Amino acid sequence: MESNIRLLRTERKLKQSQLGDQIGISQQAVSRLEKDSTAMTADTLVRLAAYFGVTCDYLLGVSEKRRGDGNPLQHMKDPDKFYELYHVYSRLSERDQKLLFHMGKIMEHTTEAQ
Repeated sequence: MESNIRLLRTERKLKQSQLGDQIGISQQAVSRLEKDSTAMTADTLVRLAAYFGVTCDYLLGVSEKRRGDGNPLQHMKDPDKFYELYHVYSRLSERDQKLLFHMGKIMEHTTEAQ
């Protein structure tokens, strides 16, 4: 059975080292997690779940559902687009994040005015 961590990582076309950089662990630690050769700390589990936007149960292989029933994005037509946008946003500098946020607000007001 392929690790759900590996599956999510490869879907995003990330190298193990890139994922490790994003969540604060080494490439070797990512490799061990994907091979189930080491126990995952609660902190790492939470970081991975937040990074990928999935439940801890999904990461642990307890559930096939990636997102829980309480997810406010469950009714969106394409929630993966939201997560993709979030990951782009999270990699921007603080200055660029503010700029993008303000641009979104301007676009929102323009749409409401139409």
